[in-house]
Amino acid sequence: MDDLALLKGVLGKTADLLDGVKQDDWDKPTPCPEYTVKELVGHMVGWSASFEAAANGRRPEDHPSTYQPTGNSAAEFRAATQAMVAGWTANGMDREVSLVGPSVMPAQMVFDRTLIEY
Repeated sequence: MDDLALLKGVLGKTADLLDGVKQDDWDKPTPCPEYTVKELVGHMVGWSASFEAAANGRRPEDHPSTYQPTGNSAAEFRAATQAMVAGWTANGMDREVSLVGPSVMPAQMVFDRTLIEY
């Protein structure tokens, strides 16, 4: 399995998981002790927008920590991750990208970080 297929599978399974999260669950704890369900959803969806922007050669509009979860967060995650995979497919890894702020880093490093994150 190539890395893009692996990423697509991981992100699809994560999106499926997010589809099952209800707002009634948001105050519950998670395996990450520093996050409630709502905070973890915010973290995951906020970073998906940054990873998507990097994959498509853009600077993220907002810092991932500013994302506030809504009842539409799972759909936002799915849309961002589909665009992310399309961006990596179209643009490749042999370049530099911005993940947060004005600094740049190797695209392969950002791609690898995406796999680690999800």
